Amino acid sequence: MKKVLMAAVALICMSICVASCSSDEENSKRYDYGVWGEITLAEELEITEGVIIDDYFNAINSVVGKTGKMDDLKVIDACDKVCVKHTADYGDKISGTIHVYRVEEGSEHSKPVKNYTYHGTN
Repeated sequence: MKKVLMAAVALICMSICVASCSSDEENSKRYDYGVWGEITLAEELEITEGVIIDDYFNAINSVVGKTGKMDDLKVIDACDKVCVKHTADYGDKISGTIHVYRVEEGSEHSKPVKNYTYHGTN
């Protein structure tokens, strides 16, 4: 329980937003992408929940950078690759869900982009 609670606190603190991409009719609008999740890792893994979140954040940043434009398809493609790599690297030693979201700058409402669920047995 303590590990899950610590993970939740760490992930909330790491809910990092990255600027993304927008359409021609919305050129004046800016968007941020963010990642948060509830992840449980097997004790034998020598990584933290923050590493998992950082992998998603870095993938998003690599495709949309700080442009402020919306491009969900690029973000999803990059994050799909992260999920595949995590599943291959950690198998059943990781469980929980990662949430990728987008928010229009100045808005308090986020829009889910995609969720990634790990079905580990820990």
